[in-house]
Amino acid sequence: MSCSNVKECSCPKQTCPNHGKCCACVIKHRTTDSLPFCLFPDNGGDKSNRKTETKDVRDSSVQNEGADEPDVKVCDDVDNYEDTSVLQNPIYTLLGEAVASANTKVYERSKKDAELSGMGTSLVAALMIDSKLYIASVGDSRIYLFCGGDMVQLTHDHSYVQYLVDIGQITPEQALTNPYRNIITRAVGNERTIEADTESLLLTASPSYILLCSDGLTNYLSASDIRDIVWGYGAEESDGEDQEAELKRKVEELIDSANEGGGGDNITALLVKYDV
Repeated sequence: MSCSNVKECSCPKQTCPNHGKCCACVIKHRTTDSLPFCLFPDNGGDKSNRKTETKDVRDSSVQNEGADEPDVKVCDDVDNYEDTSVLQNPIYTLLGEAVASANTKVYERSKKDAELSGMGTSLVAALMIDSKLYIASVGDSRIYLFCGGDMVQLTHDHSYVQYLVDIGQITPEQALTNPYRNIITRAVGNERTIEADTESLLLTASPSYILLCSDGLTNYLSASDIRDIVWGYGAEESDGEDQEAELKRKVEELIDSANEGGGGDNITALLVKYDV
């Protein structure tokens, strides 16, 4: 077991080597190499296409070929995935199987239309059961956890520049401006089969926030700016604001800030608040 060492908290996992110094104990199930994902999608800065529903917004977010293909419903495939052996399988295994099901749908669709050949998409998914958070990821979309006033990235990018960082060829700072940062090494729909990274987390700090987002947000907004917006640093407090209004305001501010920073890609973000 490893631990996201962020801030002091009362972590109940006594086996954690950094017990008492973290906001979440992380059990990793990475391979060797959703909550619905989509809220407030923004098409490259075009605010006329923005959806501001706070309930159940869908967007396939398919990169390049097939981006406007209405029949490709990645989120629906993951969210509606059913398995009759739920009691026998770990939740993270079910998440992996759900991602595999979505992958098959995208892959088979691309084979039916030559114009869609080679299309693929990144994907992140999350499932909350009590204080336990289960996540899955493919590609370079990300999930962040915010607790104790700070933030930590829970997912690991499947991208060429992340590979260069992992082998020590470039620094994380250099990766931010590397011309090949949009090349992903794993995507939903590119191959017949896919493996998702899965993790489970015990949330021990309240309130905490979970952010699911595409690289259209993180490529145009720094980590420190994302953190400040989610935690509301420097913002005026709104008296009487309920939780839904708070999340809506913060997501809109994230997207507006990313657009102001360039907005050269589709922006998708979903913000969840854990408060007990």
